[in-house]
Amino acid sequence: MTHQDITVAIEGPVATLTVNRPDKLNAMRNQSADEMRAALAELEENPAIRAVIVTGAGRAFGAGYDLSTVDLSEGCDLRSVLEDHFNPLIRAIRRSRLIVISAVNGACAGVSVGLAFSADIVLAAETAFFYEPFAGIALVPDGGNTLFIPRTAGRTRALSMM
Repeated sequence: MTHQDITVAIEGPVATLTVNRPDKLNAMRNQSADEMRAALAELEENPAIRAVIVTGAGRAFGAGYDLSTVDLSEGCDLRSVLEDHFNPLIRAIRRSRLIVISAVNGACAGVSVGLAFSADIVLAAETAFFYEPFAGIALVPDGGNTLFIPRTAGRTRALSMM
């Protein structure tokens, strides 16, 4: 399968899924989520693969959802963006037979935080940071963030982030 927004590399029993939009700090669009879900499904079918590393190209893990890809003036239904693209990806990661490891190499914001925290293991570089922009843009946290962040970072830290 050909991918535009991600790359897939396999080395022995480990696959690496990389969001490859470094010019946008790996901000995800619907296509990015769909490509990741399709790639994960293919890897699930390969009995030689035992683990998947999810990361971002360049200096960021992911800047969240790329709002520049939607025309908000035309009443974009952000709920359908989540229900049709991102929630299925998060569920696929959570249900995977594979060990999923997020390698957070820099900025990680918004839905990318949910992507990172949906993994079984989250490894963060010293340069990594997690940011929740939702209060500033009048949106509710998405991508499982209201579930994953309190479980991972604790309630107090989650409330201060969101």
